[in-house]
Amino acid sequence: MPSRTSSRITKALSILLGAIVLASSLAAETVVRTQEFAASNAGSLYHGDGNAVEFVSPGFFSTKMQPFNASLGTLQSFTVKWENISGTLSGTCGAGTGGNASGSFGGTFMIEGSAYGGTGGGQGGGNGPRLPVEVTFPAAPIVSNQTFNVGNAGVDYDPAILAAVTGTKPFLVAFDSPVTVSYGNVINLAARVTAKVTLTYAYEASGVKPLGPGASGSRPKPPVIKAGGNVKISGTLHRGLAAIGGETTGWKLKYHGAKGNASIEVDMSAIKEAREGEVTIAGQIRARQYVERGRILILKAEAVVVAVPSEKTP
Repeated sequence: MPSRTSSRITKALSILLGAIVLASSLAAETVVRTQEFAASNAGSLYHGDGNAVEFVSPGFFSTKMQPFNASLGTLQSFTVKWENISGTLSGTCGAGTGGNASGSFGGTFMIEGSAYGGTGGGQGGGNGPRLPVEVTFPAAPIVSNQTFNVGNAGVDYDPAILAAVTGTKPFLVAFDSPVTVSYGNVINLAARVTAKVTLTYAYEASGVKPLGPGASGSRPKPPVIKAGGNVKISGTLHRGLAAIGGETTGWKLKYHGAKGNASIEVDMSAIKEAREGEVTIAGQIRARQYVERGRILILKAEAVVVAVPSEKTP
């Protein structure tokens, strides 16, 4: 019987950060983060008989997520959706009386160690001698879609969950479930499991003063440009930035800094509808090491607010 350590398990990670360009200054917006998981026993297929073999251990379906960036605005709710939690078994029954195989999940959904629900399920099947055995477990993929309203912390869910998602460091999101497999008289039984988790922050974007002819009001406090800092900067966004060796994001934001006119390169890869013009960008300052240009501070955009032009008085 193959041990857990002998099973070849691969984790496919895909983190996607999405943000929507705003058309108004106080629209409800979202930030989405996603991670996918996959594991298989390729290279160590199951043979013969096995009872409740731990194919995937508790903790496999877990990932660190970034907390909500308060510079984007006021958090209203956050949703954690687990989906596509399912597994497959595929092999051949041995000679004699035929064979069988089954698999199961069962565990708790957690955020930074605080549980908020749980589920499980399994499925099995068999066939005659030397015939294929194919099992999908459970019968339907497991789905959990839980929305946490900020105002209900301590009433509908553990306030430690809200503290984690609004904190200052990455927090753990997990489906704390092992995956076990049982089989009898099988040959080359392959096992595979998948899962996907999506975290969505829903927030009210911070108000943005109109920019353009007739705009009034005091100039905002200059941002502090420091690696690792979360900032919100208003200015004019330009594309087409060129640099030696193509070492550039292609975007630059011109703004008013502490010493006058300033600019910073912007990574707009997370923005679905990037465009030039007067904007406010919320994100994080990151250091990027280029071969030719050396170390450059870049603004990694998480959300963009497009300024609403002031109406001209006829």
